[in-house]
Amino acid sequence: MRRPDSQLAFAAGDSPLGRILVITEQQELRRITFAVTPGEHASLAGQELADPRQAQAWLSALQAYLNDPQSLPTRPPLPPGTAFQRAVWNELLKLLPGQTLSYSELAGRLQRPQASRAVAKACASNPIAILIPCHRILRRDGGLGGYRWGEERKRWLLRHEGARTCS
Repeated sequence: MRRPDSQLAFAAGDSPLGRILVITEQQELRRITFAVTPGEHASLAGQELADPRQAQAWLSALQAYLNDPQSLPTRPPLPPGTAFQRAVWNELLKLLPGQTLSYSELAGRLQRPQASRAVAKACASNPIAILIPCHRILRRDGGLGGYRWGEERKRWLLRHEGARTCS
């Protein structure tokens, strides 16, 4: 939840996956999302905006990575979330490009083998696209499963990273 006195900054740019919007709050990365249209910036209108340099730096690092999977950006700080969401996101940050796990394997790593659906829900609520790599989590049968930002983007990211999938 955003503090009333906090300052937001944003940077938007193009990528092979479409428009990207990066939002920082108090210079901390808070959100990366796709399909940014001018209307989506309306929620920032009327707010006191902070210096956008940090948001622009994250956007530039992400664009470099999307052009070259060997250009790994700095690990982002975990965004606010529940303890379980943050545990899932922290495990995701341990995966290397091209490395995939199933939802159930990730649940097992968290010592919660029955929590596959909760893991999927935590992935779906990840506010930081790509840098917290929920796209690296697949169904047990190797199929793509869902992806908050669309299966085509997930497929593209996995191919970009050299991952092997059944889909």
